Amino acid sequence: MSRELPRHEPTPPSRESLVAEFADHIWELGVRMRGRIQASLDPLEAQIEPLPRQQRMALLALGGQEPLSMGGLARRLGVTASSATELVDRLSERGLVERHHGQADRRAILVTLTPVAGAVLERVGRAVGSAAASLVASLEDRDLAALDALLDRVLARAEGGEAPA
Repeated sequence: MSRELPRHEPTPPSRESLVAEFADHIWELGVRMRGRIQASLDPLEAQIEPLPRQQRMALLALGGQEPLSMGGLARRLGVTASSATELVDRLSERGLVERHHGQADRRAILVTLTPVAGAVLERVGRAVGSAAASLVASLEDRDLAALDALLDRVLARAEGGEAPA
């Protein structure tokens, strides 16, 4: 007569180990995204990559909202007006942005992307979209929607806001 041994459920991982695993996954995802994006960029687009983070962020801010006033750019980036001016100076030296006087108020300085920067950002955007699509290709739509909702909550928290329910 055989006696059955009691079954023990595996101990679920601790919150600490889950958070560490999440951090590892986010890091690895960033590395893989960057690799796929860089592999698809030609040398023209690659000129954006060596830019310091703040300068890339300024270009991205302008890409969706141009023209922006210097003050508007500073607010979008969360920097001082003098920092925004320095960023624009550096980007202007590289031929990626231009300054213009405002139509309604000639004292206002508006910043726009140059045609080269606009074309580069458009191609970079396509490369990012393609890289993201390849990484989530195996997910079903409902899983992708669930992942997107979870990441929205994490990002809201990271931005200092309350995470949506």
